Amino acid sequence: MYFCMGDWIAPLLESEGMEPIKEFDFFPAPGTRNMIIGQVDTLPLTKDSDAPNLAKTFLKFCASTEGQTAFNRYKGSVAANLETPSDFYGPIMSKIYHLLHKPGVQFMPNLSFLMPPAFYTQFYTQIEKYAVDPTNETLDEVLNELERLRIEASTLGKWVNWGW
Repeated sequence: MYFCMGDWIAPLLESEGMEPIKEFDFFPAPGTRNMIIGQVDTLPLTKDSDAPNLAKTFLKFCASTEGQTAFNRYKGSVAANLETPSDFYGPIMSKIYHLLHKPGVQFMPNLSFLMPPAFYTQFYTQIEKYAVDPTNETLDEVLNELERLRIEASTLGKWVNWGW
C-alpha cells in the first residue's frame, strides 16, 4: 500500500516504531523522473511591519544554514537551503537530500497553498478528471474550466494580493 505524503511523515512514522527503508520508504511520484515536487515553508514579512529591520534579520537567519539546521532537525524534513549539512538526517531524509543534489534533478515547489480554497478544491478535481481520461478533449475541458474558475475567483477578489 502506498500513500502520497510529504517528508514530514518520516519522523512521525519513526516515532511510532516503524523502521525507515524496511517498513516505509520514499520514492518520487510516477511521471516525475528527475523532479521532486515539494511544499516549501514560508515566512512572510508583512508590508506594514512594525520592525522591518528586525524581521529581515530574523528571516535571513531562518534562510541560513544554521537556521535551517535548527528548524529542520526538529521539524523532520529536508532543508530548503541545500547548503545545509546533511549529517542530522535519518535514512529517508538523507535519501531525499541526496536525490536533490543529484545532477539533473529539479525541484518544483507546490504553490497550491496560495490558491483560494474553492479554486484549490476544483483545481485538484480537474487534475483527477484529466488523469482518468488524458485526452486532448479532456485537457481542453479542464483548462477551460480552470480558466473560468480563475476569472470567477479574481472577480470576487479571492486571490491573495501581495501588494507588489
